[in-house]
Amino acid sequence: MNLKKGIVSVVSAVTLLSCVSPSASFASTRTNAPTVQVSKEQVANMKEVFDVVKELDRSNLNMDNLSKNKQKDINKLSSEAKKFYYIYAEASKNGKLDAVQTMSVLHTYYNAINNIPTNQAKSNVVMAASIRVKTYKLTNQQVKDIGKLIGVHGAGWGLAVAIAKKFGKSPTLATALIIAVPALGWAVLNACNRYSKGVILKDIRIGATHNWSCSARR
Repeated sequence: MNLKKGIVSVVSAVTLLSCVSPSASFASTRTNAPTVQVSKEQVANMKEVFDVVKELDRSNLNMDNLSKNKQKDINKLSSEAKKFYYIYAEASKNGKLDAVQTMSVLHTYYNAINNIPTNQAKSNVVMAASIRVKTYKLTNQQVKDIGKLIGVHGAGWGLAVAIAKKFGKSPTLATALIIAVPALGWAVLNACNRYSKGVILKDIRIGATHNWSCSARR
């Protein structure tokens, strides 16, 4: 089964919008869901995540109903894709995953290939040095492209696949979009593009918590 028609509500289930600010920074959001963090040194590993998603997208595996999959088809996957598949299968034992759980699976897989201990990944200890701010600039066309992807692929896993394919040449940006689009929501992202000159995404990281906001480019 094509992943583009797979897991529903990865985006729409994450309605984490806060109040609209009257300032130029149009809406601030927070999500405590596990998220993927990427540094320059980890771009290669992020590409591996994209490659796995694409491989599963090309396979005949049914990611909506894993019980329909045959072991011989699972065995055809690369070792990396099988590792992700089994992490996903373990997390899906109690039923279809919601948005937060799906993010958690991605996070678990990413930690696994980066050899990040689980207890370290879940640590809530916040130090001043752990507060970081990163910005991402999107052009007007990129914002429109995201809107088109949402229109075609809906709010499911297929959107993550589509973003990975569309922005895969820039893994850091693609990763930010996979996280930020669910957190902000299309309505806010589109509103931030009110001058049709693109938007600036801001990610304020405090420990494991990401606070996303967007503002209009002028």
